Amino acid sequence: MIGYNIGTGSVTTMAKSGAEYGMSLFWALVLSCVFTFVLMVAYGKVTLVTGKTALFNIKSEFKYGWILALYIFVALIIGELLALMGVMGIVAELLQEGIRIVSGGKTIQTVWIILIIVVLMYILLWFGRYKQFEKVLTVFVILMGICFVVVFFMLKPDFMAIVKGMVPTVPDKPGAMGLIAAMAGTTCSAAVFIMRSTVVAEKGWNVNNLKAEKKDAFVSAFMMLFLSGIIMAVAAGTLNVMGLKLDNTLEMISLFEPLGGKFAAIILIIELLAPDFQPFSNCFNCTLVDVRLFGKTA
Repeated sequence: MIGYNIGTGSVTTMAKSGAEYGMSLFWALVLSCVFTFVLMVAYGKVTLVTGKTALFNIKSEFKYGWILALYIFVALIIGELLALMGVMGIVAELLQEGIRIVSGGKTIQTVWIILIIVVLMYILLWFGRYKQFEKVLTVFVILMGICFVVVFFMLKPDFMAIVKGMVPTVPDKPGAMGLIAAMAGTTCSAAVFIMRSTVVAEKGWNVNNLKAEKKDAFVSAFMMLFLSGIIMAVAAGTLNVMGLKLDNTLEMISLFEPLGGKFAAIILIIELLAPDFQPFSNCFNCTLVDVRLFGKTA
């Protein structure tokens, strides 16, 4: 669940918030994580009691529920596919930028990069090697988190600014409301709650595991808050102080390279790529595991 949420979109959104508004929008992140925790527990509880996933419950417990369940199922798949298209574009641009840095200015068209990635993904899936690939990505995601934590303490942040950021205020600037909505959207994702019920069902938990389910949900939501908050604070302590703004993922590289050098920029690109590949796994989970919707286990 943590890997699902902490992706390039989340990193960029939190960094943009910290760069433009410091820690003044921290309250929006806290609220979205609280609601994420509440909904994860709720979806988990229903699955603990029934032993069925959220979509299967909607199908079987409501009149004409199969229509609603099918609608949610199709909407999630379309949403995942559209997200993958966007992610693929970001991945291709990041790799293109990495090639440019390594080769000293030479580059490859993104269409060829995308083609290579697609072929590689199919090979990994065909030979059943995607899980091993995912473990490598997980290592890089953890490395990214550690790097942000280290930089956070190196900056010696003003903890009072973080506390003040928990008081709800909306900056009187264009785009502030849109950024708040983006922060909530990257944290409190509908697909997470559907996947949550699937995860609980696959664990084989029942009502006797309620305490464990709540603890599990709390750890997930807290880590989302912790990592996202750290990213926001790092941006607030660097980009905001320097008067720099951030609008997209590539700008992170262009802003970071002069500060950390080419090698550090390459490491950042690799760390940003790792969470980008997580949605590929999530899309397959969403489309394959919940075929139980139709009464059979895939």
